Amino acid sequence: MATPEQKASCVLQFAKHESVICVQRPPCANSIRCWYQRFQTTVCLHKGKSAGLLRVSEESVERVRQSFLRSLKKSVRHASREFEM
Repeated sequence: MATPEQKASCVLQFAKHESVICVQRPPCANSIRCWYQRFQTTVCLHKGKSAGLLRVSEESVERVRQSFLRSLKKSVRHASREFEM
């Protein structure tokens, strides 16, 4: 993994030469292009926070709970198909 300083150096070299080959060493071409685009749009090379866990509405939780209460022998696989999860 490249340090922020290494990424910044690659981005500046890419901007200067407009060629990945001139910049490329250990980081792959796609990484350099990605860093360059991120730098142009956000003026930052840090990766943004990930979305994390998705939220599930109380309504969905209750719907699944009621389904299992009605049929205690229902498999998780069957329930996932039923609720398209």
